[in-house]
Amino acid sequence: MANELFYVNLLKAVFPEAGNDLLPFRPQDKERIESALERLKMKCYVAITLRLGHDGKPMSAKEAAKTMGFTRSGFLHDYKKGLRDLKYSLRKYFLRSNLEERFSKIRENILWKSFDHDWDRHIELLASPISVIPFPKRILKTFATYNYDACTGREREMFIAQLVKMSAEELLEIRGLGKKSVQEVEQKLAQKGLRLGADLTPEFIAIAGVLYRIQEYLE
Repeated sequence: MANELFYVNLLKAVFPEAGNDLLPFRPQDKERIESALERLKMKCYVAITLRLGHDGKPMSAKEAAKTMGFTRSGFLHDYKKGLRDLKYSLRKYFLRSNLEERFSKIRENILWKSFDHDWDRHIELLASPISVIPFPKRILKTFATYNYDACTGREREMFIAQLVKMSAEELLEIRGLGKKSVQEVEQKLAQKGLRLGADLTPEFIAIAGVLYRIQEYLE
């Protein structure tokens, strides 16, 4: 099998949106990756193993292309196709078994021991996207714009834990939300047994975020 750095680089290349959520590895994770690599077309396999350093020595795209005797554009075509094929074959395995296992451990070790209030009873709801609550489309659009991700250049839907952490005063500072809109938000949250200004710790927000990503990636 390859060295540890190769698997780290591979998962970050295949699932850039997951950050470090898929680390560290379990023995069966490496076996699954190797099995998926073996099913790739040879050009894609070679492109990925050279670029990401299956032998412990990652190469630049230019160096890998030269080694394969390809143009840089031809190399990148096979490299990116290989990553897409790997994402298709590894997606459910990693983003379900790995992240859900990690979430269970985090919740067991931190969540149930760290909170005196009953917010933990709402963890699945808090980890859901705000669209599960019937807010008007204009409010959902406003929140998506507010939650703009500068790294990806895309608007991103908030999850409920992010919303209830905010106060009514903070919502009023968001462009496009007035007093009437904030009242609508409060009413819709109340129907779910939630409220603004929730006393959620950063750890709780992080845990809800992990579960939210699990649901988001498996859609």
